[in-house]
Amino acid sequence: MLVGRVTEVTALDQTLTTVRNGMSSTLVLRGQAGIGKTALLDWTAEHAADMRVIRVSGVESEMDLGYATLHQLLMPFLGSLDGLPHPQREALRSAFGLVAGPPPDRFLVGLATLTLITGPSTRQPVLCLIDDAQWLDQVSVEVLGFVARRLFADPVGVVFAARDSERRAAGLDGLPALTVSPLSAEGASELLAKTLGSPVNQ
Repeated sequence: MLVGRVTEVTALDQTLTTVRNGMSSTLVLRGQAGIGKTALLDWTAEHAADMRVIRVSGVESEMDLGYATLHQLLMPFLGSLDGLPHPQREALRSAFGLVAGPPPDRFLVGLATLTLITGPSTRQPVLCLIDDAQWLDQVSVEVLGFVARRLFADPVGVVFAARDSERRAAGLDGLPALTVSPLSAEGASELLAKTLGSPVNQ
């Protein structure tokens, strides 16, 4: 158990349980920089050994590159690209620069992403962990928000971690969310003692 994170761990454990029971679950962890969101994603990944875990992070320097994070996320699934319905396949190929053409229809890109992620879940539950969501490029966050809202009866979990900032990942608004608060004084002391390997005098 992470020190001082009973509420957060309980919510994440419920997400994993829901996915194991054959249903989808989405959670957005929001909090200030350095609050421990990445550690919570680490905990989630460690407790999802029975799932296919795909973990990516938004990159600040790639915020202006359309579909950059989506490309990261879907790389493990692109072997199934040819099995998509033709409109979805061509939209995703265009988004990733695999074919020349006009800008793709984002609705079709969203459907293609949904199909690629849910398909493998019939064989093994899928867990997508997206860190630093505040740095997702705009189209990626819109597509991932679209997908998260349309997951239902598939064993797929999606957990985002987003920094509270002026540049919110607005595409995630309306999804189930949990604010990661600072540790209490007791929790901070316990964490420090655990890190130092000895009790801390208060």
